[in-house]
Parts: sequence; structure tokens; C-alpha cells
Amino acid sequence: MPWKAWVAAIAIAGAAFFTARADAAPNVVHLNWGSQLNPSDCPDDQNYRYLEVNVTGQVSNDADQVPGTDPARFWARLEYNRHIQVWKVGIQVDPPPVTGERYCVLVHYQGSWMTIAGPTPGDPGNPNLKLTAGIEGTFEGGYRAVVIGVLNETGSVKLRGRAPTVDRGWSGLPYASPALDDWIDRFFLPGSVATPVWWGWIYHGGPNSTFVNACNISGNADCPGNGGNITP
Repeated sequence: MPWKAWVAAIAIAGAAFFTARADAAPNVVHLNWGSQLNPSDCPDDQNYRYLEVNVTGQVSNDADQVPGTDPARFWARLEYNRHIQVWKVGIQVDPPPVTGERYCVLVHYQGSWMTIAGPTPGDPGNPNLKLTAGIEGTFEGGYRAVVIGVLNETGSVKLRGRAPTVDRGWSGLPYASPALDDWIDRFFLPGSVATPVWWGWIYHGGPNSTFVNACNISGNADCPGNGGNITP
């Protein structure tokens, strides 16, 4: 999943956000990700939303983790376009030590992937089902989060337009993590707290089927968990 470390840590720590599942049949999984990444999905407790950050940029040499692996094992190299929006939605009402204002973060991803040899993302424990290197496909999705903190308005980062290209520098080795790219730290001052609300990605592999990696909340069709697979 092409997310930041803070999302991964929170999602893996809470079963409500992450439960590995690979019981869906190939070519039948779906993810209505677009409906979850609209400004209308953001809270508006102060009856307003103001777009503070709106940047788009390319990310190269990222890696996608096999869900649930510890230590992390990666199954594909990612190249994608990332669109980041940060909406101010209200003042912070929680007590210290968390201070600042409330923001809604919407991050859209659209790009491509290429496999390395190893376990499949949807059924990693199956010794009879292994990916070969060089399978290609596309993916899309993203996440929505609430951030409590102080926006970095010092002028040191670009808040509108085209963002600098990011090279995560992944080596292609299955247990080697890509370089950190925590954009939250760029747009917000130290001490900000981010909480994921929704996340999900869908991977299209053509004849190699489709895989969904998403939040998993029982009874919530918008958070279906993992389903399908990318097969050899």
C-alpha cells in the first residue's frame, strides 16, 4: 500500500482498520474509492471548508507491501501521480497536548506497478502461488484523514500547483524499504496528529486479476478489507 508510515502504524495497530483477507474470487472485487475522497466527505463542524493545500506531483521507485507482513515484504514497484488536498474545517476543541486547527486531508493516487518475484499480495501464505517478476498493471485509490495541528505557512514548502518529483529510491529487494516520504511533516509543524478515516487502493492486473487493499470495518461496505489477488 503506497501510504505513509503514520497511516501504516495506525492501521496495523487497530483491527478496525486492517484485517488481512484474501477470500474473494479473482476479477470480482470492486472498490468505490472515488466516493470516499471528496471534500463533501470532510467534517465541517464550523460550517466551512477552506482549501489550504492543493498540489500534484509524481512519485517514483516506491514499493508496495504484502499486507500483514512483519517485517515488511514488498511485492511490486510503484510509479504514480499523487494529488494532495488539505482543507481547513474548524478549530481544535480537544484538550492539550494536541493543539492547532482541524484539517481534512484527501490524497488521490493513480499510477502503475510492476511485480518482483515472491508471494502474491492477496494470498501470501500459499506456497503454490508465487508471482513472477515483470507482471504489470495499474492502480488507483487513496486515503482521507483528519489532522490536528498547525499548517506550515513559512513559505518553505509549496502549497499550490505542481509539487517537486519524489524518488523513493527503492532497491527492488523484497525486504528493503523505500526512503521515507512523510509529506505531513512538510505541510504541518511538529506536534501535529493525523488520524486516518478511510483508505483503499485497487490494483488492476488484466488477465492477472484484480486486488483490493482497503480499510476493514465490519458491516461497512465502504471498508471491505482485502479481496481478490494478483496472480502469475
